[in-house]
Formats: sequence, C-alpha cells, structure tokens
Amino acid sequence: PSCNLECARFIEDTIDKEKNAGIIAVMMEPVQGNGGQISFPPEFHRKVREICDRQGILLIWDEIQTGFGRVGKMFAAELYRVVPDILVFGKAVAGGFPLAGIIVRDNLKRFDAGENAFTFAHFPLSLVAALTTIDVLEEGKLLERCNRLNQHIIAHLRNLQEKYEIIGDVRGPGLAIGIELVKDRDSKEPAVKEANEVVRLGLERGVMFGISKYGGLGNVIKIKPPLVISDEEVERVLSVFEGCIAEVQRHG
Repeated sequence: PSCNLECARFIEDTIDKEKNAGIIAVMMEPVQGNGGQISFPPEFHRKVREICDRQGILLIWDEIQTGFGRVGKMFAAELYRVVPDILVFGKAVAGGFPLAGIIVRDNLKRFDAGENAFTFAHFPLSLVAALTTIDVLEEGKLLERCNRLNQHIIAHLRNLQEKYEIIGDVRGPGLAIGIELVKDRDSKEPAVKEANEVVRLGLERGVMFGISKYGGLGNVIKIKPPLVISDEEVERVLSVFEGCIAEVQRHG
C-alpha cells in the first residue's frame, strides 16, 4: 500500500518505547466496525503478526463483528490468512441468542475439563441455536452468497460515488460495507451532519442504515444486512440509499 505500512511500524515503535510496561498482547478488530468500518490491507495484518512474533507477545483478534460469515469467510482470519493467538467470537454465532467464546492456540490452553464451568455457561438453547446457525451458513451457502452480494453492492455504490461528490469512499469485505461521506474530496472533511441526515431519511423510508462514530465523528454510513437478505431487499436498500444521498447533496 502507498502508506508503506507506517501504521504497523507505529505499533512496533510504541511497543519498543513501553518495554518496561509489560505489554503482553496486541488486541484489535481485523475490520474496524465502530472505528470507521476500516478494512486493513492484508499486508498490514501480516506485518502486525510478524511484529508480535518478533516481540514475543500475543496477537488477539476481536471477531465479534466479523465472525461467522460477515466478511464472506467464517472468520476474518481466513480472509486475511493470518492466524491470531487468540480469537474472540460472539453475536452472530448463535443468531442473536446469548453466546460467546474464544479460540486459542494449543500452547495457550490452560483449562482442564470442568474448570470453565460457571453459573451462566453452557446455556443449552444458545448452543442449539449456534449449531443451527452453522448448519444454515453451510447448507444455504451463505458465505458464497455474501461474497456475491458484496461484488454487486460495492460496484453499485462506486457507480454512485462517480455521480455524487459527497461519497468520498466505499469499502469493506462481505456484508460489512462502509460509505464515507465528505464535504470535499480533496480535504476529506467529514460530512457528519449529512451522514446523520441520510440515516434519518433512511428510517423514514423504511431502511435502517448504521453509522460509525469513530474519533468522535460520524460520517461513515454502514450497510451490514443479515446474510439471508433477499435480492429484492438489496435492491430496495440501494435505491433508498441513492434517494437519501441525492436529497442530502441537493440540499447540502
């Protein structure tokens, strides 16, 4: 990438400067959700993995939002071909029922049988929901469908980007898509008020868009529908989005 991975080097510089602080891990989302729907280049993730190995610290991935099909793979670790030491998952695993868990490397396993039993563990209904969710993902070929929908939605949004100056960037794997709105494409000044207006207009028209308020801002619209969304519903979402964007730009 054009940044020459300066952000990854910043991570290592920070670790080096804080040697006496006892840093034991880098914990991150492989795709930042509330942090701006940021999709990192694969080279960044590989570099961070190298840094953690070189520094002798753990790499922990928070896949609460990306896990179980959201990015077109079961986990973002598959998408980026990077193996974290610890992977945290939840939410989608049980289709909305309360369930979360971790996956760890063999050398980090510390629980003996029964030691991880506690009051709220092993809720049978959630476990059945999780198994059913996995069956639906596999039998319905939802990962393949997620990738196909991504190609269609991203292509459509990039066509809109050529038409509407307010759309500064379109990004995201699978059905974890972000649209960054800007007042000016050169300065990239965030169009916060306009983004909130798009969300408001969308609700009036029956479509709920997300909004990412990273850095205290709020100019990234999120399109993150369920993986079972129909083709007709996708077209409605895109139609409503364009209508909202057109109105906001016209009155902006």
